[in-house]
Amino acid sequence: MRQELIPGVVIDSEIAFGKPVIAGTRLPVALVLGQLAAGVPEGELCAEYELQPEHIRAALRYAAWLARQETYHAGPGGDPCLAGRRLRCGRRAGGRPSRPFR
Repeated sequence: MRQELIPGVVIDSEIAFGKPVIAGTRLPVALVLGQLAAGVPEGELCAEYELQPEHIRAALRYAAWLARQETYHAGPGGDPCLAGRRLRCGRRAGGRPSRPFR
């Protein structure tokens, strides 16, 4: 089943194990973002993966949308902990201990 998360980014259980991909492709958004973060120029990325500049912008919009969904709080010792989720630091938001990962 295909679902559009934001314009230009979709998820489909039949494509990339349901991970977000650029609409109309099988290219994971994480790959595009990783390449951009590594310093690959947009033009080179477009040429390599047959993308358009609007595909790149869709990946960046998805990253911005995703970043807005997360809430962080300072944990004990200044370690950042994600509110409401377990982290490798083994603490929940507000510094309360959680069960260790198994």
